[in-house]
Amino acid sequence: MVEKNISDVRMVVSGAGAAAIACMNLLVALGMQKHNIVVCDSKRRYL
Repeated sequence: MVEKNISDVRMVVSGAGAAAIACMNLLVALGMQKHNIVVCDSKRRYL
């Protein structure tokens, strides 16, 4: 959508449920950097 390399994209994820974690794992497998993902959730969890 913005013609950026996936390794340069920053993302905020709302919710840390099973579906969100599966999507994040897929994005990391495609080349997204883990340190560019911010997860917000109502509970404190460490991923």
